[in-house]
Amino acid sequence: MFDLGWSKLIIIAMLAIVVVGPKDLPALLRTIGKFVGQIRRQADEFRRQFDDAMRDTELDQIRKDVEDIKSSTESTVRDIGRSAGESVKPLETAASDITQMGNGALPDAKTADTFMPESTTPAPSPPSSTSSASAPAVKQVDLPPAPTMPASAPSMIKVGAA
Repeated sequence: MFDLGWSKLIIIAMLAIVVVGPKDLPALLRTIGKFVGQIRRQADEFRRQFDDAMRDTELDQIRKDVEDIKSSTESTVRDIGRSAGESVKPLETAASDITQMGNGALPDAKTADTFMPESTTPAPSPPSSTSSASAPAVKQVDLPPAPTMPASAPSMIKVGAA
């Protein structure tokens, strides 16, 4: 700011002694010191207020950024929930169809021939063994064949897909 070297300070001190006099010089230096101290305090206060204003502005910006992140995260979670709900619907319908098959009811007439076996002929009995006296007799029970999945099932349930 000001270029004051030692040579200039000595010149200013000599002028002060000549103009003010040696008797009043200590009082003058004390007064100048008080003014310089007040100026420094005011500069520090201004700098502190400026830093506080900058910090408040930065905090407001950070709060705004956090709110933006929060809202985008919430919308992403909502979108994921919707898509998960939509992808579960076919599985729920397939589960209800399977439950209906287990209860003996068919979902509709179009797929009735798919679920019901074409013939209900009994399964052939296994050949009898020669040592039937040593083994207890086992009663052969005829079970209906397991139901098959409807034609639309492979598109609803993807097994082994990653």
